[in-house]
Formats: sequence, C-alpha cells, structure tokens
Amino acid sequence: MSWDAMIFNIRGASPPPVEQLKDGDCEPLGSAAGVRQRISSLLPGVDWSDPTWGVYSQDEFSIEFNVGKDDPIDSMVLHVRGGDAISAITKFARPLDWSVLDCSTGEFLDLENPSPAGWKAFQAFRDQVIGANKPGDPISYQSIPILSSVPTWRSSMQQRLLTGLGVAVVAGIAGALVALSVKPDQLTGIVIITSLIGFVLGLAFKFRVA
Repeated sequence: MSWDAMIFNIRGASPPPVEQLKDGDCEPLGSAAGVRQRISSLLPGVDWSDPTWGVYSQDEFSIEFNVGKDDPIDSMVLHVRGGDAISAITKFARPLDWSVLDCSTGEFLDLENPSPAGWKAFQAFRDQVIGANKPGDPISYQSIPILSSVPTWRSSMQQRLLTGLGVAVVAGIAGALVALSVKPDQLTGIVIITSLIGFVLGLAFKFRVA
C-alpha cells in the first residue's frame, strides 16, 4: 500500500486547483534520459536499473518513480512506502519547478511550505488497516470499523475507485476529441493527462460526498 503523488510541469507557475487545469497548462517534464539525470543530480542514489521505474530507498521510506516508457515524459507518478518522504520529493521538485499533486487530497502541494495532511491521512488509514488484521492475514477493508457495516462489494473504497475510473474514461474520451481537433500530434499525452486528472477528481469527489 503506497501514498501516491503525481509530478507535472506547469512552467514553474503556481498551480491552479486541479479542476481548473487546461491542456495547455502542462508541458513535458523533459526527455526520459534528461528527467532521470536531473532527478539523480538532486536526489543521489535513485536506482534506474529499470529506466521506466526508478527506486530511491532509505531506512525509513522508499520512493518509486513510475515514469513509463514515453519519451519525452509528460508526467510521472510517485509511490511512497514507509515513512514521510515529502522533504525528499521537495528536494528535487522545487529546484526543477515541477508541481506535485497529492493524489489522496486532489490538491497540489505548496513546495515552499508543504502540508503533510495528505500523508498523515493516508498513514492513519494504512495503520488502521494493518492493525485490524493479524500478521499473515489478508487485508480486508471489512475489518475497518467505518466500513464494517457495508457489504464488501459496496464498500465506500470500491465506490470511490469505480467513480474515479468512470470519470477517467469520460475525461480521456473528451481529451481525445479535443486533441484530434486541435493537437493530434499530442493525442497520447493529452489522453493520459486528462484521464489521470479525471481519476483524481473522481476520487476527490467521492471523498467529499462520502
């Protein structure tokens, strides 16, 4: 189970609320080789044995850099496991003028004064899940008190994921239609970005109304 964040290049500008992002607001992070080099220069020790999936391991936490196979790289997803890694993320994102979207809150981090709210909420949820199960037992969301009265197939977590996926599909289709009429050469990047934004918005909406 990981805490996830997304990295975008909004040209160093203060990022708007995610629902106000437009296709033209984001530029590629850079070439695949260039992105790996810049991250490693600011955060020494990242293992790029798999060029599409970097790993930065520390005693208290690890960060996995899911950069994918595209070149140039439009955006990336970070998977944080263990302890708080916000300071490490800030160490490379701020000098590069990249923006960091906290997927658990649907909001961009203020890299000058990053809030740990999203991380703490995830940590509390993770600890509750782990604490409710015996070592070796499979994790069951039914063991969480807040979800225990809800049938598994209708749990709020599943509804949130389904809503996020549904919004991602709609957003991806809309992005494809716009790209085909405006920037067909950027079809793949636009579809990926709009789908990811749609997924995050879908999750954020369910978290607010649940």
